[in-house]
Amino acid sequence: MNHIIFGGSLDIRKGGSAGYLANLKVGLDNINATETTIISNQNTNTTKIPSGAKSRFSPQNLDSRVRDFYEAFFVFNYFRRQKHLDRLTSNITIKNEDKLHFHNIFDYYYSEKRFMSNKKYLTTHTPESIAIEYTNRLKGQHDTEYDFHIIKNKIRKIEKKVLQNCKNFIYPSKESLEPYYETIPDFDKFIDGKNIHFNMTGCKELKYKTDKKTFLKLNNIEEDAFIVSFVGRHNKVKGYDVFCEAFNRINKIDKKIIFISAGKGDIDSPSNKQFIDLGWTDDPGSLINASDVFVLPNNRTFFDLILLEVLSLGKAVIASKTGGNKTIAQLENTGLDLFEKGDIDELVKKLIHYKENKNKLDEMGKFNRELYLKYFTLEKFAERYQKILGT
Repeated sequence: MNHIIFGGSLDIRKGGSAGYLANLKVGLDNINATETTIISNQNTNTTKIPSGAKSRFSPQNLDSRVRDFYEAFFVFNYFRRQKHLDRLTSNITIKNEDKLHFHNIFDYYYSEKRFMSNKKYLTTHTPESIAIEYTNRLKGQHDTEYDFHIIKNKIRKIEKKVLQNCKNFIYPSKESLEPYYETIPDFDKFIDGKNIHFNMTGCKELKYKTDKKTFLKLNNIEEDAFIVSFVGRHNKVKGYDVFCEAFNRINKIDKKIIFISAGKGDIDSPSNKQFIDLGWTDDPGSLINASDVFVLPNNRTFFDLILLEVLSLGKAVIASKTGGNKTIAQLENTGLDLFEKGDIDELVKKLIHYKENKNKLDEMGKFNRELYLKYFTLEKFAERYQKILGT
């Protein structure tokens, strides 16, 4: 048997491990892969482990001893995860010959001693070191530039130990590892000589609730407007700063180009009637379907689920030349046009080019739809996964 152990909850509308596993579960069910189980909050009565509540005060204004105690509280929350994982697996029989797949550094770390005899696999899903991602999240929660060094150092040690000890990894592609080479010290040494398996992620076909004509009318957009879309967190890792600056420059050139975004984050959207920020939405499909081209300007890329969803809708994509974006662009007949990371001038030129040559976008969209059906359906994803685990 194969057991996927995840201390969180599955959510097909989220990125990271929650969305990855939600999609994989549906794929495994569709191909009747009964030899693989997913152990998560979905099939237990356990509560979600807190990641830390928002503070009413700014850490850098605290006395250093109080601040250190405050940071230690967040570290303590992660130590609670070990008991949480014990509860998750307490009523499930796991034999020594069973294979275990973890999708979080902490889940692997706190389960390692308990399952010493099992063959263990690890997949991480963050677009950078988990120590950086988590402390950056805390910075956003507290609106501070304080470094949270106690937390960062503790997570760095856990990350290092897990990567040193783990012998088997599953990642979407070779290119998807780029963020780890950039942000995890000695990552190349940690994985040298290890068993690394590649399986491009798949996703459920994205649907939309509102047709294009209705969407344009609801948002007061003229039918002849050229629409550029973005869906994701509004932060620098996702390149939202690049997206916003591209709008600022292009808006001086052509007022008929409309930018629409969905998501939340710490970067404010431009205040302009040609820029529409929908905030968080449970219907990104309607926005993407109504657009002429989707932009994925990540500064770092693992293997973005939203890109696969855009392919499923048959939309053309302009993306940064990073991580998993490069993997997909190397496939045959893609409708993915890459620009150098952070090169706003190149992005602007491409957008103007496609506005003047909209007929090319239809062909690009057709190629992307074909790519999705060939490589990225839930069934293709699940079948590749089962082959890796030897079932």
